[in-house]
Amino acid sequence: MFHGLSLLTMVFIRERVPFACYPSNFNESLIPPNITLDEFLNKAAVEDERCSVYNLDTKEGFYILPTSNSTKEPCNNGRKFYSDDLSSIVSEFDLACENEWLKNLAVSVMFAGFLLGNLLFGIISDK
Repeated sequence: MFHGLSLLTMVFIRERVPFACYPSNFNESLIPPNITLDEFLNKAAVEDERCSVYNLDTKEGFYILPTSNSTKEPCNNGRKFYSDDLSSIVSEFDLACENEWLKNLAVSVMFAGFLLGNLLFGIISDK
């Protein structure tokens, strides 16, 4: 029974948590006053590419909202996860974009541990 429950960890390891990328040199005080941080980050995100964000230009001391013609950059400057006050492995260890392969590694290591544990304790229990 406990073995079956431990397989549920894959649900939490492989969860897709929504997030928004921070643009380079991002300064929250330069966001226009008529928009919230979350709305601004969503508008700065490239729509079809989860791990890209538009470069931001400033005008009169505030950021200009990007358009589809704005230049793009990879999401290397941090992310804001929208997990509704719930923490997950994905948001705690930043397992998105360039670190997404670590989710697969975590599952592989877990199953390798199951294999070795079953082999080792199977032999020990027979003696």
